[in-house]
Amino acid sequence: MQINELQKTKKYKVILNKVFPNATYMTNYDNIGHEIINLFQEDNGRFFIHLNPNGTYDEKYSDPDVVLNVTRAGTNLYQIISKAVGCQTLAAAQIIGKNKGEKRYDEQKKDNIRYGGFPVEEYFKHNLSMQGKEEKDLFATFECEGIYEAKAPIYITFGNAGKRYSSLSDKNICVLNNVEAWSSACRLVEKITEGDQDRLLELAKDDKLWKAEPVPTLVQRYNNFKEKSIVSDEDCFTFLGVEKSELAYSNALVNILKFDTNYVTNFLNELLGKNCKENNFEILREEKNIDILFRDLHKEKGKIVIIENKIDAGITLSDGDKTVKEQMEKKEYYKGEKDISKFFDNYLSMKASQLSKYYIIAVGWAVEAGWSDEKIKEDIYCYFLCPEYHKLMYKTKNDGCLDIGLACGDKYTLITYGRINEILSEFDQNALSSHKRFLFKDFVQAISRLAKTRDDSMELKMIRMFIQRYDELKAKGGSKI
Repeated sequence: MQINELQKTKKYKVILNKVFPNATYMTNYDNIGHEIINLFQEDNGRFFIHLNPNGTYDEKYSDPDVVLNVTRAGTNLYQIISKAVGCQTLAAAQIIGKNKGEKRYDEQKKDNIRYGGFPVEEYFKHNLSMQGKEEKDLFATFECEGIYEAKAPIYITFGNAGKRYSSLSDKNICVLNNVEAWSSACRLVEKITEGDQDRLLELAKDDKLWKAEPVPTLVQRYNNFKEKSIVSDEDCFTFLGVEKSELAYSNALVNILKFDTNYVTNFLNELLGKNCKENNFEILREEKNIDILFRDLHKEKGKIVIIENKIDAGITLSDGDKTVKEQMEKKEYYKGEKDISKFFDNYLSMKASQLSKYYIIAVGWAVEAGWSDEKIKEDIYCYFLCPEYHKLMYKTKNDGCLDIGLACGDKYTLITYGRINEILSEFDQNALSSHKRFLFKDFVQAISRLAKTRDDSMELKMIRMFIQRYDELKAKGGSKI
């Protein structure tokens, strides 16, 4: 059935709503994302959903049975974080067209939506449009019977991308066979076939997947958010605005491992699963562009450990789309006299990247240091470090090595910040000075965000801003919790 025929004959039962997708809108002007209302029950026991991108919804589609709020979890992979059921389109949301924002705003105010005793429009009073102008527009799209959070991760992917995530069980992933990507409007209203809608509806109706109680009110969550989302989620990294900076985390990890003479060997023992009795390692940052390098070139007992740190960035391919053979022939990364090509026989025709570059460099160091062929195979360790919530983006083999179609990818073991967090949390800090102990704990706190199964950093930031806005309104003599 073609889309236009579907529009004529059947209403849309399910809408996928990508929450907080426009980081520019929220960060450039310190705006509160309108989707914040998707996380709270309104004061009078009502539930509202803001639908991206602008909250409007054409009445020709009719009211959806379910809105699934989703967030990105990987390449063409999304996690369902909550569902809204029994949705009815608000009158203001049906005012379609440009330059009608203030008309929608005036109509919305009639709904008298309140959080913590204050009208919803007061929370967004200081938001600015993408043009930097005062914004008066829609805050809510649907009124719903209830909004319920997922108990455990539930994922959605599209078409052939499902093969990438074959490690996920059928119970917690839904492959939409006839959908390839998000529409420019961030929602899949026009692109979900009836069959895929039915499959999503089955997920929504499975009570085992959802919390029994709906999302609470601002009053109910206030103290919890004040303590856990404002205090414990703030650290030096968020304070400086580098909470997603690979450079900052790599620098901090290297410096923290220098705090105590035992930290490097303890860290490598846990990471490698082998006993590194002596610390003869150089610990280097950005040596030949390698994020973190531990290097001991001792001929008998030395080791080379490479950590490539990725938080938001992707893997950099070789300039000019080179193969490994071309990468080696130019001698960009190994200029020694000894031939090392035999170590790359399986990779010569494969696409080169920074991963093959670093491995070429490491093999070159080992050959020049006089390592045996067997030692080179055994004692060069490469790790690919990413947030816990991004590990599904990278396909791995049974041994945990990358299986991504790039040369030398199988030399890299995937590890996450969850594992780094576990290792560091076991370290003895008693011998550290008070300021080093503070920095250590602050770093562990910071990487705990990267150890989560879902990136909720923008969500928590919006919650903090929502609550801070409430505090400002309360300070002016309004409602009190």
